[in-house]
Amino acid sequence: MTADTEPDQPAAVSGAAALRHRDFSIYISAKFLVFVSQHMLLFAIAFQIYEITSDPSLLAYIFVAMAGPTFVFGIITGYVSDRFDRRTVLIAGYLGLAVAGTGLMTLSYLGLIATALVYGPMMLIGTARAFINPATNAIVPNLVPLAVFPNAVAWNTVTSKTSQMVGPILGGFIYTFGPEFVYGAATASFLLGTFGTALVRPRGAGAKGQKMTLKQLLAGAVFVWHKKVVLGAILLDLLLMVMASCVYILPIIAIDILHVGPAGAGVMRSAMAVGGFLAAFTMTRFPITRHAGRIMFASTLLVAALSIGMGLSTSLVLSSIIMALIGGADMISVNIRQILIQIATPNDMRGRVGAVSTIAGNSGNELGAVRAGLVAAVFGIVPTIVMGGVIGMIAVGACWKLFPELAKVQRFDRVT
Repeated sequence: MTADTEPDQPAAVSGAAALRHRDFSIYISAKFLVFVSQHMLLFAIAFQIYEITSDPSLLAYIFVAMAGPTFVFGIITGYVSDRFDRRTVLIAGYLGLAVAGTGLMTLSYLGLIATALVYGPMMLIGTARAFINPATNAIVPNLVPLAVFPNAVAWNTVTSKTSQMVGPILGGFIYTFGPEFVYGAATASFLLGTFGTALVRPRGAGAKGQKMTLKQLLAGAVFVWHKKVVLGAILLDLLLMVMASCVYILPIIAIDILHVGPAGAGVMRSAMAVGGFLAAFTMTRFPITRHAGRIMFASTLLVAALSIGMGLSTSLVLSSIIMALIGGADMISVNIRQILIQIATPNDMRGRVGAVSTIAGNSGNELGAVRAGLVAAVFGIVPTIVMGGVIGMIAVGACWKLFPELAKVQRFDRVT
């Protein structure tokens, strides 16, 4: 990746170009169903556990259970996505989510959701996600031509953010009838998404014939270590999410600071996704073609600063606006990072590199929830959020110093 500034850059593909390809449109529709259901389920479990126990540390522990498998299986999940059919990996992961959803529905119905039994389904969710996340990113280049790939990445992230918007709204509404109804609806959607994914026909996914050796398993981590712009992008996201993420502590904010119910928590979570959706949709129309590195740093710094305001706000309206701005800024950072990582990575290694990115990025919110829950149990929720935002801003500045080449990245059409 170079900081190229030549004026002869080809016109970027924009609009709905990726959606005109059958397999990508089917894949994205199935992913939407599954990811909406994930956010419904995660919203419901977090709110239900805190509503019953009022214990932020217990909320932290359930996310430890969910984040743990990402680290346990992280060394092999990327290899699996590179070695086997990525569609098959997704189908297996989606079915795992369906089993976990059934377990949570059963525990809720029996009144056992706040017992140690809940860790089983949460660990299963974490395991399924550990395999799903690398595969969802790695399969995209196998569904569209190379020229359309950046546009497909943008739509892929639009789908993720839209699901974050729709999921909590549906979850909050259905929760009023009982949390077990949320888990049941999520399970049904997991199964529908599994069926849709089975109809996808990816091209050239999986590097058949490779033996599973330690060298093969660690190849993604080695690649990331030597590709400093990729390492910097992943580390920047990890530090920000661990220090300044508010996503999974919204139930605590809703109950202890704003004194609103599950609908209010769902509004804030959805506001973040609305901001992300608007930013992502804008980038499908107007792709970033200059100063990509600096824009990524600026957007992450904004997320950290806004999280301080989130801790100080006592208004649902203001908190929702702040979450929308956080969602938009985070979306810009996510879009740049995903395009950078996938274009800079050879196809036969995208799963393993994606697994490294998953461990950092997709587990960052869970680790942030663990940090916030444990610290909040000692210092209170407001100091926890404010301190996290300040430390997050310091972390962004440290990454700027450690990875100056990342700030110099201009565009994504050339890789070195």
